[in-house]
Amino acid sequence: ARVALSQGLLRGYAVGDWEQAIFEVNVDVGFGDGTITNIAGWRDYEGYSSGDIDATGGSGFHSRAVNLQEQWSNELRYAGTFGPFDVTACLYWFEQTLFYVEERSIAGGAVFRVGGGDGTFSTEAAFANFDWHLNEEFTLSLGARYTQEAKRAQVSRIRGSTSDLDGATVVPGEFTVGGNIDAQTLNFSDSAYDL
Repeated sequence: ARVALSQGLLRGYAVGDWEQAIFEVNVDVGFGDGTITNIAGWRDYEGYSSGDIDATGGSGFHSRAVNLQEQWSNELRYAGTFGPFDVTACLYWFEQTLFYVEERSIAGGAVFRVGGGDGTFSTEAAFANFDWHLNEEFTLSLGARYTQEAKRAQVSRIRGSTSDLDGATVVPGEFTVGGNIDAQTLNFSDSAYDL
């Protein structure tokens, strides 16, 4: 169970829990005496931690953090041989969401701040590799890869003791606290942007 940060003595903790699944299929084909392989993967991770940063019996500086991540990936690959040529070609896709929130309590909660980030990231790729076995000692290799990435994120910075999201003036509804760690929410003043 998580402990409220306003308490004096805080026992730190770090808990991580994940689930994952990997599925692989290999099919032999006559074309180039080859194999078509598909590997699909999924992972869900939840991490929770807290710390007594000042390492005293008082509540000078305590913190908590939440890290949530989910990812999917898939690789479809062909590998075959045509005489002295080995051919490998592949399509790859990866997507993940990442949410991080950190809470800091200083001087028994007199200064209380929350910040973190929320993002979605994806990668799509295609590649091919050709090996030409000139003889038993020499092989000529040629390969190419194309990758396209998309990254979208919002960051809610941990503010100073008197500043809000955009500086010294408080934005209505956002104030100096950047979110709520227990509700796993963050406050943002700017629109999400591409990285």
